[in-house]
Amino acid sequence: MPVPGAELERGALRDAIPAITDPAFGADWSGVAVEVNDEFGEYTATPRLADGDRVVGVERDGRARAYPLRILVWHEVVNDSFDGPLLVTYCPICRSGVVAERVVDGEPTAFGVTGLLWQPPGVRAAARNQSGDAFGASSDDPDAPLRNSGNLVVRDKATGSYWSQLLARVICGPRTGDELAIRASTVATWEEWRTSHSTTDVLVPPPHSGTL
Repeated sequence: MPVPGAELERGALRDAIPAITDPAFGADWSGVAVEVNDEFGEYTATPRLADGDRVVGVERDGRARAYPLRILVWHEVVNDSFDGPLLVTYCPICRSGVVAERVVDGEPTAFGVTGLLWQPPGVRAAARNQSGDAFGASSDDPDAPLRNSGNLVVRDKATGSYWSQLLARVICGPRTGDELAIRASTVATWEEWRTSHSTTDVLVPPPHSGTL
């Protein structure tokens, strides 16, 4: 059954948080420059990925990739192709990350951010029960407790169904009840991940990575 509309709360317009649809990777962030235009004027910034920054790490077929939380907290969804169509999601509200196959009804599809938060009574319990499928981590404080004020809702472009990011399950729409195939992932510091995966690639920030 679809979730009641009363459990969905709008936090932003659809796609106002731009999902990454054309990710770019490098060995690190050295040489990465970003043009900035803000209240201080126009200038070039050089973002830095520190050893202590947290990343979502994925290993597939002997290769490794890292997705920094410093990017995920701003974009929440990465549509990647890594030994098959891969979806990397992160909810800054409840600090949950999930990696799954981005395949719906047997076909690869892209995902975007709906701007909605799902606030069911059982979100916190589900996070505890799905050990290995979901994790709680803060980009600033990895020991902070998992929060429970709402979970990111994402939308697949093929069917328009709405998915709970934490459960990787359709909560309303044509594919209600469908689930994505979860893939193994971990959260670690950039230093820890790089030390254990010396040939890893790491996601670099937009505009080097393309967004919706």
